[in-house]
Formats: sequence, C-alpha cells, structure tokens
Amino acid sequence: PRWSPDGSRIACTVWKSIERPWALSIIDVQTGGRTEPEIGCLAAEMEWSPDGRWIAVGGTMYRRPVTVLCMVRARGGESRMLDSLPVFTDYDDLDWSPDSRAIVGTRATALSAEDPVASDLWLFETNGKRCQLTTTDAVLEGRPRWINPTTIVYLATEQPGGDEHLRVLTLGLPGSTPYDT
Repeated sequence: PRWSPDGSRIACTVWKSIERPWALSIIDVQTGGRTEPEIGCLAAEMEWSPDGRWIAVGGTMYRRPVTVLCMVRARGGESRMLDSLPVFTDYDDLDWSPDSRAIVGTRATALSAEDPVASDLWLFETNGKRCQLTTTDAVLEGRPRWINPTTIVYLATEQPGGDEHLRVLTLGLPGSTPYDT
C-alpha cells in the first residue's frame, strides 16, 4: 500500500480474480469509500504525485506480456496509458517533479538474462505528452531524481560492469516552460 502525501487516501492492490490478481484500489481513509479505476493492467508499481492528484502505475497488461505505464487521477479514477516498454521488464525509478506536472522514469531498452543492460530516461506529463530525455545504446541509466523543477540527476553505467557516473540533466531553454526539451 502507498499512502497519499496528505494521508487521506491509500492506493493498494486488491485481488479481483485469477485473471486480475492485482487491481488498483484507492481507499478514502475517513469514509472507507473505495475507487477501483479501470487502468487496463495489473498494478505492480505505484507512485503518488507530491500534490496527491495523480498516481503513476506500472504494470502488465491483462493476458499479454506487455509492460505499461498509466497515469490515474486519484479523485474520480480516470486513467490513460502513457507508454509501453519494448522489452518485458518493469518501469523502474519513477520520480515525480516537485510541481506534480510530470514524472521521470527509466525505460529499459535491452535485457540480458531478464535484467536491464541498457535504458533511457523518459519524461511523462500528466497531460499525456511524453519525451525521451536520453538516447544511449549500451548505457544503463537509472535512479533519476528531481533536484528542482528543471534539473534531474541520475546514474549512468556503461555496460557490461562499468563504473557508475552521476549525471545532471537540465530541462528547458531560456524563456520556455520547464518541460520544453
């Protein structure tokens, strides 16, 4: 279970059936009311936005080996699918922007023995827009973290078995909105 930032709600998975063992459920702590948004996937990973209005959900589509990333409006339960991975693994390292307008995440592009060996960073906005932030072939990029509204730090590892390097990514140009890359 994941508590909302203000502690008023809990996002968790509930058993619905053999076909839907991990359905997303959002519970209002005060009333006990429950919302079960239809997100089209089995919910594996959840991350609340800092303002508590959104939940990013990573999971697997029903009856298909496809990993997807969805954005769910916490009140009302409306959802949209933002992305699907080219390889069968999880979305890792999701981190919300301080203003809750976007989420940055690691998007695996290559696997070896079921472990990611190459990945890129992507930005997904709550309005459905998405943007690839890095493009690397043999580099595993991960653990992105926002340090302010326009700057992300992350680790990059040359594969196989290379050293980790801390990198800084600055979004936007002078006079643009923070997410114009």
